Amino acid sequence: MNINTNYSVVAKKNSFEVNDTNASEMFFDFGVSTIINDREDEILSFDKKDNTFIWTAFDGVFEKIYTLECDENYLLYKVNLTGKGKLGQVKYFNNTTFNTSGYFSPAVLSGGDVATYKDMLTVKDKREEYFIPPPQCYIFDMEGNENLIAVGLVAKEKEYNFSEFSYIPCGNSCSFGTDYGLYTEIDGCFELPHILIEIGKDRYHLLENNAKFHFEKGYVKQQKHHYEKWWSGNILCGWGDQWAIGAEIAGSQKASWDDEAVKENADKAPVMSTFDLAIGAATQKNYEKIISDAENKNIPFSTVIIDCKWHKQFGTMEVDKDKWPDMRQFIDTQHKKGRRVLLWYNFWSVEGLGEDECITLNGKPLYVDPTNPKYISHIEKTMEYLLSDKEGCCNADGFKVDFVTIPSEENLEIYEKGVFGIELVKRNISLMYNMAKKAKKDALITSQHVHPYFDECMDMMRIGDYWCKSNRPLYNLNTRTAILKATLPNLLIDIDAAGGSKKRDALLYFRRGAEIGTLSLYGTRLYDAFFTDDDWKEVAEIFTKNQKKAGLL
Repeated sequence: MNINTNYSVVAKKNSFEVNDTNASEMFFDFGVSTIINDREDEILSFDKKDNTFIWTAFDGVFEKIYTLECDENYLLYKVNLTGKGKLGQVKYFNNTTFNTSGYFSPAVLSGGDVATYKDMLTVKDKREEYFIPPPQCYIFDMEGNENLIAVGLVAKEKEYNFSEFSYIPCGNSCSFGTDYGLYTEIDGCFELPHILIEIGKDRYHLLENNAKFHFEKGYVKQQKHHYEKWWSGNILCGWGDQWAIGAEIAGSQKASWDDEAVKENADKAPVMSTFDLAIGAATQKNYEKIISDAENKNIPFSTVIIDCKWHKQFGTMEVDKDKWPDMRQFIDTQHKKGRRVLLWYNFWSVEGLGEDECITLNGKPLYVDPTNPKYISHIEKTMEYLLSDKEGCCNADGFKVDFVTIPSEENLEIYEKGVFGIELVKRNISLMYNMAKKAKKDALITSQHVHPYFDECMDMMRIGDYWCKSNRPLYNLNTRTAILKATLPNLLIDIDAAGGSKKRDALLYFRRGAEIGTLSLYGTRLYDAFFTDDDWKEVAEIFTKNQKKAGLL
């Protein structure tokens, strides 16, 4: 069946080929079978109705109906299950063969480099990512062919109860997977998320088509974003100075970033990790100096971010009065100067919370539980305390969300049964976002999610810091920005931190960042190590121009 001028489909009893019509080459021969919990199934029948192919199968537990809808612009593969049992690992397109050469995975690693392209035998890197979750879409190329093929997962609202959409290589074949962790129980009929297949010549255009499909076909809601003028102004974030302070102390103690190394040296001298020393530097006194130093370098900014750790405990989010004798006075002073103040927000931390507000594993609190009424009440009160201008409240202006991960452990105890994985991330950010807006209508929420499902619970997207030494700051900036704009084009962009290890990288980052979105300066002490007065003059000019562009100067 010819779908359009770019590709055609050949359906068979156990598979369907997607071919490039122009070049007469096969991208994939997709195995029809979707494997549930490692149970092989048997294809019982194969039929065609108009532009839809239909297969039936049985795996001993679930009866299955596979359908492939062939539209002029895309293919949509659906799996309907009937039976009784739990969903664990799901493998779409078992035993798929390919002529493709490699794939683009729009996930950004926290090490700093994008590292998005893999060959067909390589699994996506499992390390922590900046985009949580990234677009659930892989884009494959084939050497000698100008066309690309995108394979993406499309789920309906409240049906993201899986940890990720993965590409699974297996020698000369492959499949695609999700993992429900045995949290979803089926008793009757159940429809798995759909697979969207598209052909095109540009990876970012294919990502854009994938996102548009979510919105235009009603899978998820697209937000009508409201913007406050100050949201686009330059940001001064204190984390870089905190780190510099911590590193100076650590150097004198011969401490290390990671806790393992600290433990190894514990018998030699009592030391703290650089990270622990850095979070200890989140004090009112230090932040007053951070602001003064930036002002003395003529850097204009309209937002201050008080980074990790201004609170006594991450989970309770009560201001640490030893570090911040008068948080309200500090924030009100910034307001009088025409600035706003955001607070750093630890996404999952349970520190200080009772077990009855948390997701637990073997009785141990592991994550906050956004499905739990007690935790929901806690967040509502906390947002009022941190954002309201009432007496006794902090009068802050929003949050920088950090340390986002996707819960993927088995045997978690969650208040609302069946909620898991990406759905938990959505519940948590939605809870915080909605309660923050209730406490302060123009509160700014800047977070880390690059997926259409999260369009309604962010105002600004953090594309992630660049701290590595790859000498590719522009590649990183451009790639991250292109992924975000293709997926969530209406969000503001926070470029986060320029590298603190090399002068050239940092200057390139600031110059290009000013063309992309909101500039963010992570203090001045990191850059003082290599910036000259002339460099600081250029940075001040870049920030001044950006502030004028935002209409704030």
